[in-house]
Amino acid sequence: MGDWFDHYVARALEVPDVIEQAERLTSWLLDNELIEPGLTAAPLGGEGYRPGRRALEAIANPSDIYALTTNGVRIVTERTVFFAFDTSEARCPHCNAEVSSETWEAAIGPWFAGEGPGEVACSECHTQVVLCDLVMDDPWGFSNFGITFWNWGALDEQWEQRLSTVMGQPLTHVCGKL
Repeated sequence: MGDWFDHYVARALEVPDVIEQAERLTSWLLDNELIEPGLTAAPLGGEGYRPGRRALEAIANPSDIYALTTNGVRIVTERTVFFAFDTSEARCPHCNAEVSSETWEAAIGPWFAGEGPGEVACSECHTQVVLCDLVMDDPWGFSNFGITFWNWGALDEQWEQRLSTVMGQPLTHVCGKL
């Protein structure tokens, strides 16, 4: 069977004041009744929030998420690589040249450890490209700020845009199944 995830990740390696941003996001989710108050172990990957009364309004293809044991929302405020398990092809956003998986994967570890800038050099145009700006067929996200919806399905376009506004960043949507 498995569990589905939808990560919405800030398209910035480091979001300043991430704890305050996460508090603002949590308040917005509570005010819009997308989550219930109080942390729980319902989402995978740590503590999070159960779906609120209006959660189905935000989902593009709603299903009965309330009947599931594993569901909910987790807000991430530390450097994280959000991925969908497949190694994606990556391209330079400036010249569309392919960036080898060896090149961009080698930049992840140092960035994650706080020892590198999280950039790769394009072999064609020689531009330094930030990991979160790579164009990928199966998107990955690299940031210290993201939100994961477990077993909800993708948000509809309006709610995704609202989420982006509240998070103060354009977002990368990464989805998959465990």
